[in-house]
Amino acid sequence: MTPDIQTSALVGDRFVNKNQDIISLGLVDFAFVPHFGRFGTNFTGLEAYSQEHQMDVYACPDGTGIVVENEKIECIGEISIAHYGK
Repeated sequence: MTPDIQTSALVGDRFVNKNQDIISLGLVDFAFVPHFGRFGTNFTGLEAYSQEHQMDVYACPDGTGIVVENEKIECIGEISIAHYGK
């Protein structure tokens, strides 16, 4: 749903090269981090990403999620949100 998949690097994914296609569907204007709390992810990384890319970042630990319907976002469980670096 997000504009790209760059946040996957926050949970351990590695891009093969700088030319790798990271573009996604772009249905929403925020970033998403699944598996938050695993793989060494922390809120400092979310804040930095959010500030650098000037967008909200929703981070969901396993067992949580978000629902987007008619431009309304509903959080299921305890979700961390970095809002433009804050």
